[in-house]
Amino acid sequence: MNNITNAHNSRQSSPFVLMHKNKTVYLFGAGAALPWGGPLAFDMDKHLMTFDQYKTRHKKPQGVFSYLFKKLKKELPKEAVNFETIIAILDSLYHYAYEKRSHLYYDRGHFNPIIWKTYKWLDQVRDYHISKEFNGGDGNKIVAYKKNRHDWSSEVQLPKGSEDAFYFRDLLAYALDAIANRITDYDNEFNISNHQELNNALIRFLSLEKKDNVTRIYTLNYDRLVPKILKKNSIPIFDGFSDSLCSVYEEYFPADEEKILKDFDCLNYYNLHGSVYWQRKTDIANLNRSFHLYPNNEQANYPNQQNEVTNRGESFFASNIVTGYNKLQRTNLPPLNAFAYAFQRDCIEADTLVIVGYSFTDKHINRIIRNGIIAKGNKQKRIMVTKASKEAESYFHTPNQGHQIAKELFERHGFSQDQIGESSNGFKLKDHNCFIYTNGFESFLMDEGNNK
Repeated sequence: MNNITNAHNSRQSSPFVLMHKNKTVYLFGAGAALPWGGPLAFDMDKHLMTFDQYKTRHKKPQGVFSYLFKKLKKELPKEAVNFETIIAILDSLYHYAYEKRSHLYYDRGHFNPIIWKTYKWLDQVRDYHISKEFNGGDGNKIVAYKKNRHDWSSEVQLPKGSEDAFYFRDLLAYALDAIANRITDYDNEFNISNHQELNNALIRFLSLEKKDNVTRIYTLNYDRLVPKILKKNSIPIFDGFSDSLCSVYEEYFPADEEKILKDFDCLNYYNLHGSVYWQRKTDIANLNRSFHLYPNNEQANYPNQQNEVTNRGESFFASNIVTGYNKLQRTNLPPLNAFAYAFQRDCIEADTLVIVGYSFTDKHINRIIRNGIIAKGNKQKRIMVTKASKEAESYFHTPNQGHQIAKELFERHGFSQDQIGESSNGFKLKDHNCFIYTNGFESFLMDEGNNK
């Protein structure tokens, strides 16, 4: 890989060369990690339900997550209930409990308490136990709180009325860490080393050896798969915090927002929805809270007690990964907001846009891609890599992925038959300079990647 490293270093050390460079922008979704053993949404659903430290209050207790899956599917039979639905409802419960204690709802007339009071079955989710109540030194009521009735966790003292907020914060953090746990199953040195042929194919796919090309990489996953693969080949890549070459286990870095917002020619890898390698830290001297990257050490949400507000009056738990239904609000935190700006600008400037393994279900992401399509028109080449049916009639039918692409990216209700060119490995959208490869990312890397 020495030629690639030399080409990259040459590009970085000669910023004033007057040469037109094509910009290739990559967006990776869950399907991009599949060749290395990454999970799809269905796998994450099953994984989350295996975590059952928190129980319900039934006579025969069951895991909270399994209970919520079954109950929500019964209550919302027409909805696609998955792990993000569970995170969304826990997020809402935490928000309600936190703000209820602060009396913000009642002062401002918010309606959420009325909504949640109608869901009596949610009382079954509260697994905590209050053993006693007493007066504190300031005259306020204090409770002895135990977060799990069914285990040996010790009691802590809390102000009376705050037990719901503490409980749902812990439950939400536990769920997020359960999801993060699945990421590290594939995003680790041992697993990556066992896929050397794939790793080499990925590096070729990213066109790093081309001096006339700027490569910009974004991911909706929470991993560091690409930086780790490049690190094995001594290729630096800016991840928003560092050059990704650090090998010290405990080392950490603050975000370099200036570089994120000013340098649109560097080789980058930005986690648009956060990373399991981030930790929320407090700078005591400046009274500032921000994410730091631990490139070689995944971080848990559970010790994190921090609350944030981006919409006035709507607080949320500041986690290192963004999932659920409230992504737009959560991605307003630095450096996620800077990543979103860079992604928008790169989509607008991209000569080639490559989207791998993305389901097109996040509207805020779709609208950024759409802005690039509007700005660049058919001068922009679009490649979409997925694993799907090769039958145009089923692939472009509501509500399948092809229909999502038509509706979300091209603002169409569908494509007529004469607009769709079919081949053995996918479809060509003739009027949109767009090729959809349907044999999956691994096949694309091994068979087609060099011809993209």
